[in-house]
Amino acid sequence: MFAVIYDSTASEGTGFGVYLQGRARQLGIKDVAEIMKAIKLCYQRKNKKPRTLKEFLGLFPRRMYQFTPEKVWVNGDGKIKGNFVDTRAEITKELLG
Repeated sequence: MFAVIYDSTASEGTGFGVYLQGRARQLGIKDVAEIMKAIKLCYQRKNKKPRTLKEFLGLFPRRMYQFTPEKVWVNGDGKIKGNFVDTRAEITKELLG
């Protein structure tokens, strides 16, 4: 699975993005504490009243997922024969020190 984090308001060619490849798993009844933490974070960010736990379990359609990154890249730019191209640079453990 892939995930991307970027500023969608940035003009084309000016933004910065983080690209992630990893594993995702659906949180279930055994993960109540993690679901509650995710609900709090999501709705606090939106400045809205949080939904209830039951709305993320059972027959309700909403779900929470846990994403574990395995590879990470950031974007850059370059030129090939005078033409602008997007580039990606992988962030490795060695680079993080």
